[in-house]
Amino acid sequence: MLRTTLYRVVQIAAALAALLFLVPTSVGGAASYVQVTGNSMYPTLRQGDVVLLTRDDRYAVGDIIAYKSQLLGGEVVIHRIIAIHPGGRYATQGDNNNFIDQYEPVVTDILGKQSVRLPGAANVTQRLTGVTGMVVLILGVGAIMMIRPRSPHARHRRRAMRGRIS
Repeated sequence: MLRTTLYRVVQIAAALAALLFLVPTSVGGAASYVQVTGNSMYPTLRQGDVVLLTRDDRYAVGDIIAYKSQLLGGEVVIHRIIAIHPGGRYATQGDNNNFIDQYEPVVTDILGKQSVRLPGAANVTQRLTGVTGMVVLILGVGAIMMIRPRSPHARHRRRAMRGRIS
């Protein structure tokens, strides 16, 4: 009984952690996602990849960040930090570009840095947006919650039954 209860508590905690980690900020979660378009970050990131971002107070040279470019009307750019200038401006460049980005974002422009790359996931995420995505997520968590550990007694009963039938 205690083992089953502990298992259920761990399941609930894992489901809540997954929800907090994966639910987009637009609906109250902690995650930001960027869909990669173009080839400026090739071969590190490819068109159709989805990148999960995490916010930070500081970013370092080498981090891949997504930011809103004021020069591009607020369009989101995902590039690598190549230098940090005094005043907190970040110089960025696409891995596949031979030029440095003109706009140098500050922390408030940055959506986050890459924490997870989901190769080719854009096709899936496009299908799972809005209400459909939330329903699939809830059903998935519900399915996980339905899984129960087999008790050690169930295994012994099954072995005993096999012995009687033989």
